[in-house]
Amino acid sequence: ANQPANEAFPLAIANKVRALARKYGLSFKLLDETALKKKGCKALLSVAKGSHHAPCVIQLTHPGTATRRAPVALVGKTMTFDSGGISLKTSKGMEWMKFDKSGGMAVLAAALIASRLKWPQPITGMLAVAENMPGGHASRPGDIVKSRAGKTIEILNTDAEGRLVLADALSLASDLKPRAIIDLATLTGAVIIALGHCASAIMSNNPELARQLEDAGAACGDRLWPLPLWQDYEDDIQGQFADLKNIGDGSAGTI
Repeated sequence: ANQPANEAFPLAIANKVRALARKYGLSFKLLDETALKKKGCKALLSVAKGSHHAPCVIQLTHPGTATRRAPVALVGKTMTFDSGGISLKTSKGMEWMKFDKSGGMAVLAAALIASRLKWPQPITGMLAVAENMPGGHASRPGDIVKSRAGKTIEILNTDAEGRLVLADALSLASDLKPRAIIDLATLTGAVIIALGHCASAIMSNNPELARQLEDAGAACGDRLWPLPLWQDYEDDIQGQFADLKNIGDGSAGTI
């Protein structure tokens, strides 16, 4: 997570993860740009259009010993650098955007730990890797893309890119018919307004899973605090020209 974007670009991360997977006994699969196009991951691809570096999705599999169990899928936002795209961030602190890949690095760490501990539960880790840059081919505010799940999305702010990447990655993960899906992301600065630096927000449609994650966070000092997923918030992202828009009105920004 600490590596700068000139060293940890998508292909470099893929090569590093492949070597770690081989060393620690994980299965490795790479969906490159061509494969992502074939699978209809247009939301994810739209984020990377302004970058010279092609995006990819890295899939790691720990088979576990409980082979009859469905896997738990871990999906990590892995933005190797987030400039904001055409909706360019301010220059202050932009160097910290190399950490926008930290969700994916957490997924990588979890998959490696599962393998090294010979964890019985099958685990599938997915790293959705891309770089968000301005450029002649970059997505523009007002562009409309179709997600892999078939929803059209109006891009009102190109700096709200993580949710576009995760939308397609979560769709890929759902194909595995997993026992549960957990995604991890450095998604919004708005969560710091809500919770400060003391905790991460958790939002879930499965209260029991959320409770287990809260308990795990309390045990290891990485605290989680639940935020609601009410219908009102879904209504706030209904699009004017598409099924959805990628930002709301500015309130409840984390959700």
